[in-house]
Amino acid sequence: AATKEKSANEIWTLIMHLADAAMKEAEQSMKDGESKKQMVIDSVKAGCKAAGINLDAFIDQLSDYIDDTIDFVNSMKK
Repeated sequence: AATKEKSANEIWTLIMHLADAAMKEAEQSMKDGESKKQMVIDSVKAGCKAAGINLDAFIDQLSDYIDDTIDFVNSMKK
């Protein structure tokens, strides 16, 4: 079980890195917040598909991570 857990954590770390890179890219676009979020999710999905990772198990976690990161960045801008 420990091996599987580590594997899930490693996968989640990779997903966060993909999301961080995608958020930086989305921030440069002139899209609204919801469109940017979808752009990030689509980008992460593409990265995961290329890496052979099934994102389905992490999709809610990814959505929350994007929201939390955006909230944090916005709070730093105030």
